[in-house]
Amino acid sequence: MERLITALLVVLLPHTLFAQDDVPHVDFSLADSIAQVEIEVESVEELAEHLAAPLTTEVEKARAFFMWIAHNVRYDCRKYHNPERPYFQGRTQEEVEQKKVAWRTEQIQKTLERKRGVCEDYSQLFKALCDAAGLEATVISGDARDFYKPYRSPRDNPHAWNAVRIDGDWHLLDATWGAGHTDPEVKRFTRNVKPGYFMTPPDWLIQSHFPDDPEWQLLRSKMDRNRFSDQPMVNFGQTAHPLLDFATEVRDGPGGTSSVWFKFDKAPKYFMIATKSGKPVKFEQREQNGRVVLNFKPPRGRGIYVYMRDSTRARGEWLAMYPL
Repeated sequence: MERLITALLVVLLPHTLFAQDDVPHVDFSLADSIAQVEIEVESVEELAEHLAAPLTTEVEKARAFFMWIAHNVRYDCRKYHNPERPYFQGRTQEEVEQKKVAWRTEQIQKTLERKRGVCEDYSQLFKALCDAAGLEATVISGDARDFYKPYRSPRDNPHAWNAVRIDGDWHLLDATWGAGHTDPEVKRFTRNVKPGYFMTPPDWLIQSHFPDDPEWQLLRSKMDRNRFSDQPMVNFGQTAHPLLDFATEVRDGPGGTSSVWFKFDKAPKYFMIATKSGKPVKFEQREQNGRVVLNFKPPRGRGIYVYMRDSTRARGEWLAMYPL
């Protein structure tokens, strides 16, 4: 399900080199503003031309495509529960492939017209916009961890997202998660645009997205599927308190204590730590080298949840889950 990290990495794919240091620091204000202007178009090509025309760089064009989809396409909860299952027949394999392409093109047009879809629709529309603008992009299939139940096995949670090649380097993005979220039962969609899912660092995205083809992890040291669900899961997509860095594991300290840390662009005032069942965990908070460090005594159970909040009265927004 499509509801829904910190080292420098160098990854070699055919004809391509990716490094986290290569992620461009770009002013996206123009691309973001263009993506939010209401416009009625009849084709993917027309939309791509409208969004890309004022922009000069590949990264700005990819950003505009991502943001337009995030602002305009709603998650189709009904389609999620009643997915289309097309069956293609033909006298030759070539004929079958032609029918698949025709059906996919029709689905992309429906997504554009209805402005709703599931993860496959989001990712196919992004790729189609890139194709129309001369950008190289691909749709990645795999599994995603459940945003609400990160302990759950992801094997029954199929998902689709994208990679786009910008100035020769591949970067990952997820327009579905960037558009917002559903409730746990996938009955209601809430728009909540999250730019953090555009050009997400590979070692961050691997916490929640596991591609069928391991090459699309874009990691030098590939993540094993059996380790996938045992990782921490951090809500780096949230925009209230943007994350710059965070602990990738719980650190043991003196006197039977443990700690995790976070580095924010704008830190929240308060935090809360709880068990999986919601029982509060006592902790101490301190500042160290620009980081917020939370020290606590590990509770019994599988792990802890960290919440951030701006008031002591509110539980706050889910920030991270760390297994113990």
